[in-house]
Amino acid sequence: MVFPISPESFSIPFSINHEKVNINGLGEILLKGNPELRSVGWNSFFPAQYYDFCQVSEGDLMQPNAYVLILTLLAAQKKTVTLNVSDFLSFPVVVSSFSPGMEERGKDVAYSITFTEDKSVDTPSVKKQTAKRPTKEVKSHLYKWKKGDTWKKVAKKETGDSKNASKLKKANLKRADQAVKKYKKEHPNQKTIKEEVALVGEKVLIK
Repeated sequence: MVFPISPESFSIPFSINHEKVNINGLGEILLKGNPELRSVGWNSFFPAQYYDFCQVSEGDLMQPNAYVLILTLLAAQKKTVTLNVSDFLSFPVVVSSFSPGMEERGKDVAYSITFTEDKSVDTPSVKKQTAKRPTKEVKSHLYKWKKGDTWKKVAKKETGDSKNASKLKKANLKRADQAVKKYKKEHPNQKTIKEEVALVGEKVLIK
């Protein structure tokens, strides 16, 4: 949006919040600060008809109520927009105050407006960190195999990590072999014998 009538004058102050501090034995010193937010405002009017001094063409000139509506919405919705001033300065702003009112002449709408700089803050990206589970301290002990157990389930339950399944299985090769042989004697007609089934009720070493 182009403001159709330029204000007679305006200024954009640029200030830095330096701070003076008095040091005992040294005197007054300057603590350098950071730039403060810039603010710019002016008084003007939205013309109800085209004037020779308008900054827009007659075809681009909107009705005063259209300008008022746009600026009112920008202020109410806290929208950040870019303010371009005479092609020499451009920065993001929000409307901090806007006061429209009727002019004496015709149906022109007078207004006062103030913009305040809106500085964006770069928030450092926070990587999602997955907390590592504490390693379970495992003391060597015997575990009685239950129905439905597998080496992974037992490793998870007794050591805290299912990846220890192969290690446990290797440590119990002899016990597993004896359990399978025992199961075969008790079930001679069963052709297929699963190690996990044969181990039910038997004790395996956890370490």
